[in-house]
Amino acid sequence: MTRHSADEASRREAFAVLDRLRQDARARASWTNARRRVVDHFAGRDAIGAARNGTTDPLELWGRRIGRGFNFACVIGLCVYLYLTHSS
Repeated sequence: MTRHSADEASRREAFAVLDRLRQDARARASWTNARRRVVDHFAGRDAIGAARNGTTDPLELWGRRIGRGFNFACVIGLCVYLYLTHSS
């Protein structure tokens, strides 16, 4: 193996490692963004500043939070019910 071919192999390996790092960073960023959207949804942040005058109605904010939390609990309850009644 010549010096040039060894350098070329090392360069290719370095670029492959950099490509894997870029892909990992993209996957991590997309997971972080998805997690942030879910947290914002359940926190009712879309209700902040949604009133006509740009203010936040506390009742609407907490109504959204309670409603979304209740819906989530119902979905979990439904999954448990279906698992228990239709397993085995």
